[in-house]
Amino acid sequence: MARARARARAATTELDSHARRRAQRHEQSKADQRELRAKIELIPILEEALQKEHEAVDSWTKCLEDAQDFIREVDVEKAKIKKQICESLEHFPRRLTCPLMRRAVGFQEKIADSRGRVRDMITDTQMKLAASRGRIDTVRLKLQVTKRRVQYLRRKIKSTEKPLAPSIYESME
Repeated sequence: MARARARARAATTELDSHARRRAQRHEQSKADQRELRAKIELIPILEEALQKEHEAVDSWTKCLEDAQDFIREVDVEKAKIKKQICESLEHFPRRLTCPLMRRAVGFQEKIADSRGRVRDMITDTQMKLAASRGRIDTVRLKLQVTKRRVQYLRRKIKSTEKPLAPSIYESME
């Protein structure tokens, strides 16, 4: 019991408090160095994720452009077919126009159906594109924060590695 009291008194002395502070600084410095290594390893991973998200955006954008081109082509073809149907109806006798009209209406319904599917695909692609852009913003922000933290930790570690000024040593004695 007396030994424990003696250790407790020794821990409260001035010299021991300096040693305790030095030990705390040393532990903090080691923790900062571990964090710095982890953050430095994280930067290439975040940069790669950012690059992949940019590639995804490029891919979705191309898909969107292709779908819009397809819709334009379908509209042009639909207009041509409609014009041909109207011209051919003028040349057919009345009794033949009814089955021909049914066929034309069925064809137009198929065109509208495929056009609707493409529109759905465009909407889906636009949502995926927006999600990719959101992830890009998130990763870019995370990368900036990580780089700033790395700079801070490097400055902090560098300042703790510098030897203490001689005047500080004199004040400790």
